[in-house]
Amino acid sequence: MPENVSIKEPTKQRCSFPPPLIRFPLASPVKVLLLLKPTTYPKPYTVEIMINHCPVCKNHPIHTIHIKNDYHIGKCDSCLLFLVRNPPTKQELHDIYSFDVGYHKEFETNPELQKEKLSIAENDYDIVATHLGHQTSKRLLDIGCSTGFFLRVAQEKGWACKGVELSKDTARIASEKYNLDVFQGELAGQPFEDGEFDVITLWDVIEHLEDPLATLNDIQHILSKDGIIVFRTPNADGLFPVLSLSIANLTGQWPHATPPGHLFQFSKRSIKRLLEKSNFEIIKIIDERIPISYTFGTPSEIFRSIKWIIYSFLFVPVALVGPWLKKGDSMVVLAKRRCDSH
Repeated sequence: MPENVSIKEPTKQRCSFPPPLIRFPLASPVKVLLLLKPTTYPKPYTVEIMINHCPVCKNHPIHTIHIKNDYHIGKCDSCLLFLVRNPPTKQELHDIYSFDVGYHKEFETNPELQKEKLSIAENDYDIVATHLGHQTSKRLLDIGCSTGFFLRVAQEKGWACKGVELSKDTARIASEKYNLDVFQGELAGQPFEDGEFDVITLWDVIEHLEDPLATLNDIQHILSKDGIIVFRTPNADGLFPVLSLSIANLTGQWPHATPPGHLFQFSKRSIKRLLEKSNFEIIKIIDERIPISYTFGTPSEIFRSIKWIIYSFLFVPVALVGPWLKKGDSMVVLAKRRCDSH
């Protein structure tokens, strides 16, 4: 077994540690938030694999800073990487991305949501197009393409597009309903040629991957010499994640971490180190915010309890101003090959 992991017999645990009351000076709002009860969930498997060292820094230890739904959220103090220390098995991860459990099923049935996702894809395309300018070679791969929203937009703009999608259900819709060239499964083992693509995108995908470094190394082979990669991922060092984490053990709430779907939460520092290890260098990072409705819920969901109203009252403004301070809770990263990797 790799030195990076250990086997731990599962125990039923609460979602937070004993609250460190003395470290937080605020008064009445926090006292009310203490009434938020952590929920206990059974683990879906019998043996836990605990990750002990940072997969980016390699030898730096990972320590648990929060427990959510019995998943240990670990942190590397060196590169500020957050990860699920006891991740699901490969089969359990595959089972998550299925219509059987409701994953993205609404992308097939909800016209309003489809329209919203296409609008997001248009904005994402503008990010890519703005950087590239007048690109003559237009070969694009979208990893984690879902039902193909971004592929459809790029294809309409004249790009030769391919996609990779883990979910057999969403991959089927992309292929059969929209006639897109989508390969079902993981990137590794797909029949792509060296240097085949000029642009490779991963929109809200890299945080889901079991081994982001291995995927980036695979991308190195299929990206053209002057190609770029573009991806969006949550930013764990954003203003809202940092401030809400500071009282997470006190409230039992840290909305930024969403295990087991998100196995990693990157900071700008950890994403820079990860890219360097796979011979990429950052061109640009764009600070964004995760939609308020995704983090806090719709207005009706926010008002479901006095505790959540107070929590939202404290942190919605923080999430809103984050990008203006270059501390958004989401980021778009553009990167290229390092010059010495050509």
